[in-house]
Amino acid sequence: MLNKAKSLLTSITILFIFIYGTGIAEAQTFSDVKSDSWYFEYVNQLADEGVISADANLYRPDDNATRAELVSMVIKAVKGTDGFDIPTLPTFSDVSADSKYY
Repeated sequence: MLNKAKSLLTSITILFIFIYGTGIAEAQTFSDVKSDSWYFEYVNQLADEGVISADANLYRPDDNATRAELVSMVIKAVKGTDGFDIPTLPTFSDVSADSKYY
């Protein structure tokens, strides 16, 4: 299940880069992403476009992404929540209506 989640996250990230990206980043943004990593340019482009944060200078490529983090990246990649309707009732039983990710 973990490998499927990582694979899905990677596929979605690459898809957004190809759909919304205009160029590939050149400079190294994260100290834990080697320049010879297959995902180096993609990760740096996501940081350049504000989809992921480079504040801590760490990408943590081996960490799992939560559903909330994935949704946050998708929303940032499509440039915000305009056109999205917030449901009146929670869609997921483990996400309360007062959560910042609701």
